[in-house]
Amino acid sequence: IELVNGIRSKLLSFDHITGCHDLVIHNYGPGRCMGSIHAEVPCDMSIVKIHEIIDEAEKKISDEFSLYLVIHMDPINKTDKEVNASRLELLNILKSFSIIKSIHDFRIVGEGNHKNLIFDVVIDFDPKFSESDELKLQADINIALKKSYPYYNAVMTIDRDYIGV
Repeated sequence: IELVNGIRSKLLSFDHITGCHDLVIHNYGPGRCMGSIHAEVPCDMSIVKIHEIIDEAEKKISDEFSLYLVIHMDPINKTDKEVNASRLELLNILKSFSIIKSIHDFRIVGEGNHKNLIFDVVIDFDPKFSESDELKLQADINIALKKSYPYYNAVMTIDRDYIGV
């Protein structure tokens, strides 16, 4: 957990990186660790500039924690009124689902009356939580969402939190 928290904290210390998730670390023995993580960055920033920041973060974090880290960039829109309002409404709806710890990688795709809210939800790791449980959770979230936004469809990925397992 110390390594995970250290990597996350260090990554978030870099300019323009506003969030991170989906950290995976593979340990192949002493001095042979590899990791990957997703970094949330502004969608309207120069790709060249954010690439420079990501390259620097990969090198510094890899050196500090003695591993090889690859950072995937997730462009996040934090300035669009519809995106912000929809994110807040979704977070409010998700409060009624106690199994959900957080969401990330939120975006809206589509136009007019047919839009998809695309996002990942993080739940605690539970080996008893089956694929059918995931499908029910997704359906229940869509039902709750459509009560407020009938033209939205939630398209989500269920991520399991393995920390503390």
